[in-house]
Amino acid sequence: MCAEASCLRNIGIIAHIDAGKTTLTERILRWTGEIRHCGEVHEGTTVTDWLPQERERGISIISASVLCRWRDIRVNVVDTPGHVDFTAEVERVLRVLDGVVAVYCGVSGVQAQSETVWRCADRHRVPTLAFVNKLDRVGADFERVCRQIGTRFGVPVAPMQVPLGCEEQFRGMVDVISGKLVDGDSIEDHSGDQVVEEAFGHLVECLAEIDDAVMIEYLSDRRPSAELLQRALRDAVAERRLVPVFGGSALKDIGVSELLDAVRNYLPSPGEGRSGLGMLVFKAFSEEEFGEALSCVRLYGGCVRPGDRVVNMRTGEELVVERIYEMHASVMEIVEEACAGDIVAISGFGSGAATGDSLCEPGVQEIFDRIDFPEPVISIALEARGDTDSEGLGAVLKGMCQEDPTLRLHRGPAPGQWTLSGMGELHLSVVCDRLRDDWGIQVSSGKPTVNYRKGITQSGEAECDFTKRLPDGRELSARVVVCIEPLPEGSGVVMDVGEGCSEASEQYVKACLEGLREIVDSGTGDGIGLTDMRILLSCASEGGEQPSELAFQTASSKALSDAVLGSNPRILEPIMRIEVTVPQEQVGSVIADVQLRRGKITEMESCQFGMTRVLALVPLSELFGYATALRSFSGGRGEFIAEPAVYAPV
Repeated sequence: MCAEASCLRNIGIIAHIDAGKTTLTERILRWTGEIRHCGEVHEGTTVTDWLPQERERGISIISASVLCRWRDIRVNVVDTPGHVDFTAEVERVLRVLDGVVAVYCGVSGVQAQSETVWRCADRHRVPTLAFVNKLDRVGADFERVCRQIGTRFGVPVAPMQVPLGCEEQFRGMVDVISGKLVDGDSIEDHSGDQVVEEAFGHLVECLAEIDDAVMIEYLSDRRPSAELLQRALRDAVAERRLVPVFGGSALKDIGVSELLDAVRNYLPSPGEGRSGLGMLVFKAFSEEEFGEALSCVRLYGGCVRPGDRVVNMRTGEELVVERIYEMHASVMEIVEEACAGDIVAISGFGSGAATGDSLCEPGVQEIFDRIDFPEPVISIALEARGDTDSEGLGAVLKGMCQEDPTLRLHRGPAPGQWTLSGMGELHLSVVCDRLRDDWGIQVSSGKPTVNYRKGITQSGEAECDFTKRLPDGRELSARVVVCIEPLPEGSGVVMDVGEGCSEASEQYVKACLEGLREIVDSGTGDGIGLTDMRILLSCASEGGEQPSELAFQTASSKALSDAVLGSNPRILEPIMRIEVTVPQEQVGSVIADVQLRRGKITEMESCQFGMTRVLALVPLSELFGYATALRSFSGGRGEFIAEPAVYAPV
């Protein structure tokens, strides 16, 4: 499997739901020879939507990777979900990719989830190409979408193609640099067209501001060569200083091969930019899905083969590589080795490796940045039906939580019940469907409830001296000091270990951190977790005749609870960022309804066909049933999407 890293591209396909990501991925697989016939999303026959729940709903739920070959390169293509409930899938995939193709609908343009996944790519500094899809649809406007990308994201945008025809008469895309349009076996020359020349001039102006060689040609009033422009464009994309925009229609197979050429020519290979030794685990699959537990990893240096030993930098545990798989969505192909830049699945780690863990060969100390996931905002109570064992249900749910870090699981509220928290109603609904379809477990679920959080308004400190006498007379004790301070809204929880813990053994410090995390997740006795604070384990000292991990875990939990209760705590609720699209005449009704729901309008924008886009911040607790209300007062023409924004005081 190993080859030159310069001949590899690791790319993701990101977009708003229904922009055409999966359809584009399917056409890419056909162009690269991986499949002979394209499947369709509405028929449930695509390669990357392989879960039964994906095919039933017609949406992507998990990311799926497929390795294909185009010209002289190998391309790892990762199709990601577009629904906001599954943004965490996009987040963890972008952490290990070297480039992305952001897909936009030619009619709808930049939508709510388009902005969310763009922010994900921006956080990880991933070079980006844009592809405007569905240009054959009524109302499609390539230039308008290009302007939206530049305005919404504040980045220079350079259209690399010009559409020939529009809507039903759309024929294809003319390349700006060469002036050629490839239509099957024929090539048309449009280099003299005014619109092509204007686009070429804009590209040169954009690159002249970035590249000195292009600037010299521009000031000398000479036409830069294609080679110079392509080299300058590649450097600009790698530095995220310019977004090239391509276009076409994935459904009609227009513009796909040109996009693959752009991936080859302009997106960086794994050997450029990031470096390091070892590998990062970015996803885990349970045994039920593939017959064995698999860890999806990105290699940043060296090679790995079956039988090799690696060390988990988080736990210190040594793990053995059993088998290495090249991924083709739901199909796994065994390979003998994987090298730097490769994205593969590895068996043998079991529960010893979790999402975000850094794995290195013994003797190497390399820790990659962990993957940050948003906090779940909604919960349901689950109970097994019939004779199904509640503990069996709990074991399956724990496995699903290990696979999906945005799921949280707690016992209760009643005996035999479990409380499952996730990113939205669809997210939790899919979990229930998978319990039924994949594991044969029928569950009863309660009504969704909001996940409130607790913050603090002032700094605090608490100390706990824990002592427990054993029946044989020996005494267990631990002394722990915890300091906390408030952080700005949206910061989450930051946990640090102070110098006062240097004398305590590593196992006892880990026990303290487990006790702190327990309180962060389950709260100070009221079931409300913590957020927006920094927690410092400032001191941990051993005592008694027999030190105990349980003593340190209990002491740290008690100290954190006392510190929070003494720091003027306040209850916070999740605020959602919603985007509502309705006919112009219903805008007043939307504004009034949002205000009744304690919401705040942040932006309004006119769209095509007499529609208006309204952005607002609304408490999640006020959004239950909103879809039904919106359909009612918009005559069925309104639609909305919501994503977590921040926690704010109730």
